[in-house]
Amino acid sequence: MLNRAVPRPTSGAIESWMDRAFLFPFTAPLVGRGTATRRGVVVGSFSRPEIRDIVAGMKLKYEQAKVMRRNLTQGEFVLWDVLRHSEPGDPIFRRQYPFGPYILDFYRIRAKLAVEVDGQVHDQEEQALKDERRDAWLATHGVYTYRVSARDIFRDVAEVGDGIYALAMDRSAER
Repeated sequence: MLNRAVPRPTSGAIESWMDRAFLFPFTAPLVGRGTATRRGVVVGSFSRPEIRDIVAGMKLKYEQAKVMRRNLTQGEFVLWDVLRHSEPGDPIFRRQYPFGPYILDFYRIRAKLAVEVDGQVHDQEEQALKDERRDAWLATHGVYTYRVSARDIFRDVAEVGDGIYALAMDRSAER
C-alpha cells in the first residue's frame, strides 16, 4: 500500500465537509461516486476527491483540538480541574471536543451538552454574533449550549461545577 500524504483541503472544501459530513465516522465507497452512510443512514453522496477533503478536514479539526487541549485558558483550566475529578456515577465530560465545524470547550456526549467558557472577548458584539450562530447550528443538531462566564468560575468554581453536573444529569435522564 502506498503511503501518500492527504492533501490539505481548500477553504471551500472545508466549508463543504463542515456542512455535509459532520456526522462521522461514516463508511464511504473507495472508488467512483457513491453514498456515505452512518449506521445505515445516507448522509451524503461523495466522490473520492471529496472524501479525501472530508478526511483531511477532520484531521485538521482533531489536530487543532489537540493543540487547544494543551493550551487551555485560565477559566477552562480551573473548570476542567473540577469536571475531571468526578465521583463514580457522575457525568463524564470531554474537553476541547471537535463537533462538526466547531471545537467545544467541554462536552457531555450522553446529554448532548456543550459547556462554553466565555471570557472578556465574548462581550464584544462581533463575537456575540458568532456565538449565536454557533449555538443555533449546535441546536439544530440537538446539542444544548450552556455558557459560563470566566468571572463566575473564578468567583466560585465549586458552585459552577455543581450546576453543570446537575444540568448534565437532568439532560442525561431526559434521553
